[in-house]
Amino acid sequence: RGKLEREVLRKSRWAVLGRLGGQALGIAALTMLVAALLSVTETWAEQVMRDGHTAAVRRAVFSPDGKRLVSVGEDKRVIVWDFDSRRQLENFDKDHTGWVAALAFSPDGKWFATGGYDKTMIVWDAINLRKETMLRGHRDKVVSLAFSPDGKTLISSAYQPAPYDDATILWRAGSWERFAQIPLT
Repeated sequence: RGKLEREVLRKSRWAVLGRLGGQALGIAALTMLVAALLSVTETWAEQVMRDGHTAAVRRAVFSPDGKRLVSVGEDKRVIVWDFDSRRQLENFDKDHTGWVAALAFSPDGKWFATGGYDKTMIVWDAINLRKETMLRGHRDKVVSLAFSPDGKTLISSAYQPAPYDDATILWRAGSWERFAQIPLT
């Protein structure tokens, strides 16, 4: 008789666990259903930035203060947006002659730089929204730009399948003179 009681007790435990598992699955399914219904009816504040690029955007970067957004793309355009109003402030569409693929803001927000498949970099005055200077020095498309944390150096890198002396170039911010290079190895 002890063996029979143990067997009944074991089966009843499994039955209880099975019912609890089924209830947990039911509660999870109900929770997911309610969440799905609420998310469909939820309203989001949305503004779409329109009348911008006519081809794929390659990079978009916020100014350090977050008030402006600069986007660059395959249409050779550099567009400066007022981010709060989603309004275009400036559209530079005649300066680069190839895809624009690289973009960086200086830490102080004074400049931003763009670089592209035309092997050039352009430094822009971010306050007055005008071209500061054009930099040349790479033998291949410029794919990466960055300012040093102190804002005194602009670093540009080009895509190159073999080592060249001009793979990465360092430029002095302000005078925009080339002062060092790092070859690919």
